[in-house]
This record gives sequence, C-alpha cells and structure tokens, in this order.
Amino acid sequence: MKRIIIAAVAVVFASSLALAQNPGRAPKGPGPDKPKMQEVRKDMEKSRKELSDLGERYRKETDAAKKAAIKTQIEAKAGNIYDENLTNMKKRSAQARERLADMDKKLDEAQKPEVKAKHVQDMTQKVIEGKSGRSKAKGGSAKKEIKK
Repeated sequence: MKRIIIAAVAVVFASSLALAQNPGRAPKGPGPDKPKMQEVRKDMEKSRKELSDLGERYRKETDAAKKAAIKTQIEAKAGNIYDENLTNMKKRSAQARERLADMDKKLDEAQKPEVKAKHVQDMTQKVIEGKSGRSKAKGGSAKKEIKK
C-alpha cells in the first residue's frame, strides 16, 4: 500500500513538474485521438445495428435457404466486428504503452535532485510573489463567495 501511494505521489509530482516546465503542453480540450475514437464508436454502432438488423431478418424469415444465407451474413459480420475490436484494442494498447514510457521518462527526470531543487525554488518564488494557487484576484475563492 505504501508503495502505491509513493508511486501515485511521484506520478502527480512528475506531471506537475512537466506542466511547470512546459506550460504550453497543458492539455486543452479533447486530445487528437478524441475525434478518431468518436468515429470508431460510430462505425462500431453502425456495424452492431447492421448485425442486429440481420438477426431480425433471420428470425422473421421462413424460407430455410434464405435463413441459411442470412446466417452466413451474420457470421461474416460478427467476424468483421471481432476483427475490428481486436485492431482497436491493439491500437489502444500501443498508445497506452507509449504514454507509460513517456511517464516513466518524466518520472526518471523528476527524481533527479537538481530537478527537485529547481522545482522547489520556482514554487517558493511563486508563493513569495503571490502567484501560486488560486487567489481572489484570479477568481478562486471570489467565485465561491459569489455562489453563496
């Protein structure tokens, strides 16, 4: 349990360090993969709808020869959906491995004493200048007062 907490703190520290060093890299809105994932979801929904429609046609059909043909179509469609799912899983897995490798690099960098010293120095300076956290001037607690 202690190791998990330490790892989580290290990850949070590394990500805050990365954002502090590269403020322009902060995520803004949906990532570049979001539109692609929405497109993939729409394609999958369309495929599942087509499969469902085939199933409905199969259940309503009374001719054995036509039922057999529809069943063949269902099997082909189900196989295609399965293959698409595998392809998407492989892509997501590769993306996750890339993100993890990037996180490991950031963590290795964040664990260096000179990086910690610089981060602490920068954070200290921001606190002294009143530029850390959310102040009333930035709309932090002022928003809370308005909501009350």
